Amino acid sequence: MRAFKILLVLFVTLFVAVSTGIVFLLAIIATIGSDANSQFDSDVDVTSVSHSESILDPADQIEIQQGNVTLYFDPAIDKDQAKAVLDVLGSKCLLGTGDYQYAFSLSSTPGLSSTPAAHQLRCLDSMSLEFCEKLQPIYQSMATIISHHCFQGETFRVVMQPSDADVAVIAENRSDVAACWFNGSQSLFFEQPFSPQDIESILDSFRELGMVSPESDLTHLFFRHTEQSGEVQVIGKQSSLDAIDPATLDATLRYRALQSSLLLCAGRQCTFSVTDPGFNPIKSVVHAPPYQPTQFAKNGCMLYLSDPSISQATLDAIAARLPTIPEREITVDFWISQSNNHFTVLAPSSDAVLERGAVLQRSLLSTGIGINSELPDEATLTIIACDYGFKPHQSFPVRKRLGPYLARNNNRLSYAPPFDEEFANRVADYFEAQGVFTEHGAAHVEIFRSDQPESLPCVQLYVTESMISSESAPQLKTFGSNTAADLFPGQRSVFQLCNALGVPLEEYAWLNEG
Repeated sequence: MRAFKILLVLFVTLFVAVSTGIVFLLAIIATIGSDANSQFDSDVDVTSVSHSESILDPADQIEIQQGNVTLYFDPAIDKDQAKAVLDVLGSKCLLGTGDYQYAFSLSSTPGLSSTPAAHQLRCLDSMSLEFCEKLQPIYQSMATIISHHCFQGETFRVVMQPSDADVAVIAENRSDVAACWFNGSQSLFFEQPFSPQDIESILDSFRELGMVSPESDLTHLFFRHTEQSGEVQVIGKQSSLDAIDPATLDATLRYRALQSSLLLCAGRQCTFSVTDPGFNPIKSVVHAPPYQPTQFAKNGCMLYLSDPSISQATLDAIAARLPTIPEREITVDFWISQSNNHFTVLAPSSDAVLERGAVLQRSLLSTGIGINSELPDEATLTIIACDYGFKPHQSFPVRKRLGPYLARNNNRLSYAPPFDEEFANRVADYFEAQGVFTEHGAAHVEIFRSDQPESLPCVQLYVTESMISSESAPQLKTFGSNTAADLFPGQRSVFQLCNALGVPLEEYAWLNEG
C-alpha cells in the first residue's frame, strides 16, 4: 500500500506540472554558466602573458603590492588613491584570482582649465600585438571600473606595448558608462547617471534577481535603461552557453528578461543578453509585454500579471487558489485583463507546447477554471494560448467554477454545500494522514454531493489519466472504497477520479454501500 500511495502522489503531482501548459525543463539554471565570467572568456588565457621583459624602468616610482599584483606609481600620486587602484586590480573579479604575477605602472596628468585630468596604467609586459588586442576589451572594463571607482569618472586608459609592433594598444574607459558600482567581486555599469539612492534601489532589484550576491557567478554586468525599455547585459562564455540545452537556455534567458522587466524597468520591454568581454551580445532574449503590468501576484513559479482593470485583491486570490509546480524556479506567467465584464488570459508558451493540441487545451482549461473561480459570477473568461511574442495560437472559453477551498501547503481541497469548512478540514487531515497531501505535493481533491442518479456524498481526486495502468486499478479501487467509507461512515458514498477539467473518469468511480 505504501508503494501505491507513492504512485498516487506521482499521479497528482505530474497533473499539476502538465496543467500549467509548460514542458518540464531538464535543468534550472540560476546563473548563466557556473563559471561564465570568472576568467572573462575562454579564448583569452591571461596566464600565458610573459613578464620576463620589462619595457619600463620603474626605479623612480613607489612600489606597492597586493597578492599577485604589483603597482608602481609616481610620487605625485596620492598613496591612498594608488592603493585604491591596486585594490581594483587585485580584486576577485579581475586579476586577483590566479597565481600569476602582474605588474603595472601608474601615472597621472593633472587637469588644467581647458584640459581635464587623465590617468594612465602601463602594463609592464612583453606581449604580441594579437594578444594585446584580445586583452583590450577586458582591460577596457578594468579601466572603466578604475575611472569611476578611483577617479570620479576622469579619463583612464590602460596602455599595452606589443613586442612585435611600434604602436601601443590602448584600452580606455568606456564613454557609454555614466556610473559604476563595484564591490571587489562584481561590477555593474550604468549607461546614465543615477543618484546613490537610485543605485541602491537598482542593486536591491538585482539582489532579488540573485544576480548581485556573494554566490553569483555573474561578475560583470551592464544596465541600460530608457523611459521606454531596458537591457541587462552580463559577460559570459560562448562555451558555457553551448553546454546548455537550447530549450533550457531560451527558457532561462526569457525568465531573466521577464524578471528584469518587472523589477528594473517597471514592466516595460526588456532585453537580457549574455555578451563577450566587450559587451557585444552573444545570445539575447527580448521580453516585449502585451501591456505594461501595473500589478502582479506570485505563488512559487506561478506568476499572474494584470493591467489596471484587475484589482490586486483579485490577483492575490487567484495566486492563492492555484498551486505551484514544486521545486521549479522559472516562472509560468499568465496575463489577465478585463473589458466590460469579459476577462482574457494570455498564456505564453513555447512552440513545442503550443503543438500539443488536446493536452494543451486540458492544461490551460484547468488553470482557467481556477482563475474563473475567483472572478465575479456574471463574468465570462477566455484563456488564449500564445507564443512568447504574445501572438495568439488558440483560444478556449472557460465556463466552470469551483467553490470554496482549503490550502494545505501546495495541495488544494475544494468543497461545496452542504459541506462546510470544518468538515473540509477533517477531510484534509485525512488525506495528510494517508500521504496524499504531502509537504511538497500538488494534489487536488474535491468534495460535493452528486446529483445523478441520486444525491450522494462524493470525493473526487484529480489525476493525470495517462498515468493510470491496469496494474494500479485494483489498488485505486481499494483506496477509493476505504476513503469513502472512512469519510462517510455508515453512508452510501462515491469515490471517483477525474481529469484536469474535473470530468469524472467513468471506469474509476466506486460506490461505497456504507
